[in-house]
Amino acid sequence: MTVIPISQLTNALPTSGAEYIPIVQSGTTLKLPTSSFVGGVDNIASGVNSTVAGGTQNTASGNVTTVGGGCSNLATGAWSTVGGGIQNRANGNVSTIAGGRFNTVNHNYSTIGGGMCNETVSSSLYATIAGGKRNCTLGYGAGSTIGGGTNNNTYGYNSTIAGGTNNCAENASSVGGGLTNSACGDTSVIAGGYYNLASGTRSTILGGSQNCARGNCSSILGGVLNTVRATDTNSFIIGSNITSTAACTTFVNNLTAQGTIAAGNGFTGDIAGCTSITVTNGIITAAS
Repeated sequence: MTVIPISQLTNALPTSGAEYIPIVQSGTTLKLPTSSFVGGVDNIASGVNSTVAGGTQNTASGNVTTVGGGCSNLATGAWSTVGGGIQNRANGNVSTIAGGRFNTVNHNYSTIGGGMCNETVSSSLYATIAGGKRNCTLGYGAGSTIGGGTNNNTYGYNSTIAGGTNNCAENASSVGGGLTNSACGDTSVIAGGYYNLASGTRSTILGGSQNCARGNCSSILGGVLNTVRATDTNSFIIGSNITSTAACTTFVNNLTAQGTIAAGNGFTGDIAGCTSITVTNGIITAAS
């Protein structure tokens, strides 16, 4: 058998990506596109212009896909990328998983930065999960974002959860953090706290615990066990253990004013130091 050094071989013409070369894996001869590049151990780059740079048991089966390294990662969507980690799956077109473990991107143009067991489901277009554990963008989650934390879920378009645990945001709503908060009203906001519910459209809860903002455009500053009823739109609560009874009203436990209080067409004046206030039909009419 004649052995010819590589330096003496004739240069090949440029390839189009449609040609194949034989390779042997585990004793089996397979064909590999000339446009693909494989490094590491037991890796497969079967898509046109696909690349596995290193690691082991990684597969780049989509066209123009890349797996940088790690172990048992899979890039099936066209132009998808898995940077590394273990058993990550980039199934959407133009999807990216930077690293982590057991993460899955199932829709196009979506990204998972890292963490563990995070997932963007098949309807979550343009979704992002930066990290954390068991976070998921569900439903029609186009443009939704989860920054981190644990067991957080977005269910609607353009929803955001910055972090925390067991939080939920739907339809352009936001949860800053905390524990078991649910911003399910359209464009509602919960900044933090725990066991809070903002179900009214454009409602807001800044913090505290076990507060419910059910009225549209209602707000609860904080405190504990407050409720703005669904019928009481544009109402606000400052304090604790308060339930609203009217729309377009602010409810407090106690109020101290250092300046002037104006009450519509009723009493207007400086009431600092007064010992009694007369209220008629919800309007201050006298103070002494």
